[in-house]
Amino acid sequence: MPALKCQNRRINWKVRLMGGDGVTTGRVEISRNGTVWGTVCDDLWTEMEAQVVCRMLNFTWGTVSSVTL
Repeated sequence: MPALKCQNRRINWKVRLMGGDGVTTGRVEISRNGTVWGTVCDDLWTEMEAQVVCRMLNFTWGTVSSVTL
């Protein structure tokens, strides 16, 4: 069974979609505490990861796309 370990320290993570054809599509990029943005590797992503990222972006749902951006 997978385990999760949380920390007391709060990190200001920011997530965005870039390179898509609008605000609802694109590759996932993340920034930690306002530093440089980097692309998140999406190898082996499932619908679950897509749902989490889309909820972080204030969308109600999301899906994995096989389109290369």
